[in-house]
Amino acid sequence: LSLLIFSYYPKIDVFMMSFFRWQPPTVQEFIGLRNFKEAFSDPMFWQSFKLVGILLVANLLKLWPGILAAIALNRVKNDRLRYLIQVCFVIPMIIPGMVFLLIWKNFYDPDFGLV
Repeated sequence: LSLLIFSYYPKIDVFMMSFFRWQPPTVQEFIGLRNFKEAFSDPMFWQSFKLVGILLVANLLKLWPGILAAIALNRVKNDRLRYLIQVCFVIPMIIPGMVFLLIWKNFYDPDFGLV
């Protein structure tokens, strides 16, 4: 039931609203495929695919070093060395989050925080 309400209904509702001309509080009139025709004739719509392609390639380039590092780490036979390398990989991920958390915790501290 929650899958229907929170996942499928919004997608179906957006699809149905795409056939209407509307301002957010109210639906005004049925216009059929005119929204799609305007979107396909807009040059910005087609330029957006170029941007999505650039972001896809950048994401793939960003993904490969991590995959290669995981494969290399999996092939390390010495357990202590593998543990040390894992810790060296994890520490740069943990420390910025901890610093961020401590800054905001102190920011809202009731005794001496700024807020």
